[in-house]
Amino acid sequence: MGGIALAQMLAADGLLADENSIGPGKLVLNGGLHHKARARRVVQLFMSGAASQVDTFDYKPELITRNGQKFDPGGKVELFQSSPGAIMQSPWKWERHGQCGKYVSSLLPHLAECVDDIAFIHSMESKSNVHGPATFMQNTGFVLPGFPSMGAWVSYGLGSLNKNLPTFVVLPDSRGFAPNGPANWSAGFLPASHQGTMVRPGAKNPIYDLFPSDNRFITKTSEVDGLALLQHLNQEHQQTRPGDSRLEARIASYELAARLQLSAPEVLDISKESPATRKLYGLDEKITEDFGRNCLVARRLLERGVRFVQIWSGADNGFPRRNWDSHEDIAKDHGDMGGEHGSTGRSLAERLEIPRSARRYHRHLDDGVRAHAMQPRQQRARP
Repeated sequence: MGGIALAQMLAADGLLADENSIGPGKLVLNGGLHHKARARRVVQLFMSGAASQVDTFDYKPELITRNGQKFDPGGKVELFQSSPGAIMQSPWKWERHGQCGKYVSSLLPHLAECVDDIAFIHSMESKSNVHGPATFMQNTGFVLPGFPSMGAWVSYGLGSLNKNLPTFVVLPDSRGFAPNGPANWSAGFLPASHQGTMVRPGAKNPIYDLFPSDNRFITKTSEVDGLALLQHLNQEHQQTRPGDSRLEARIASYELAARLQLSAPEVLDISKESPATRKLYGLDEKITEDFGRNCLVARRLLERGVRFVQIWSGADNGFPRRNWDSHEDIAKDHGDMGGEHGSTGRSLAERLEIPRSARRYHRHLDDGVRAHAMQPRQQRARP
């Protein structure tokens, strides 16, 4: 067992004469494939609410033909909280883009410029039309809580590329959490150390409790001594509870936090980015500043070896709407959410380059094609 551990450590430091090692901490990922795996990091953009497929990427010309007609699917349809009104076409115009000729609505004009680099999967469907379970399913593959999120699986299966940064980082919407909250990036039944680390780039303190509060009695020396004592007590406590990963994960998180005190400030400091880059990510406009900052920080994290970064757009259900769940007025609500993205999604896609990064643009519910009966042509019901 000691030899196996030594071989892994040497390989991680690039000290083995192995064709699968390409440098310190950077092993070529193959996963049993007959060809080299290309993606070594993932950024997931999660549209909470969710973004309507028939108003973004899924062109349905029949909706235009039947706009205003009675909705008659030929059978009973389970609805979330409404009665079906008339069929409603998208408020946005559709055009073909790129060499592939993919239809994209005018809601996302900048992302439309990248369609040749995007794989659109329109065959996916959810097992639930309720936000909480559906959000769980997109994150974990199950509608019930208690299962590991994809980022946790990536952390567990592939490990870290940079021991000074978390393997799995979550950038939530500054307005709040989506349904289920932090449970969406839980490690489930995996060791707790693989859960997502939440970072809030726009906050005064982006990572909770990373630095001590301002006071006069904590010094660098006393902090080191205190951490040493805490480590000793934790190890004694852990020895009496074999098989419980929670304390081990907490110890690992404290050790990572100590390293983050040195690495995180540099990663999160975007002040040295050029004016051109800041403009590309929309930091000079109020409407795109928050989402743009998250995308820019995500790029910096991925460039420094973070394996999985999740960016959330949209919080829980509130009024006025602060997510993509556009029951009241889809033209206004989706228009606001789409406007927040600006050119940031395109900039993130261009800067990360295709060969080394897998990008996932997710939503968790299928949107309906009919208006609510109470406000025809403005509200959109969900099946």
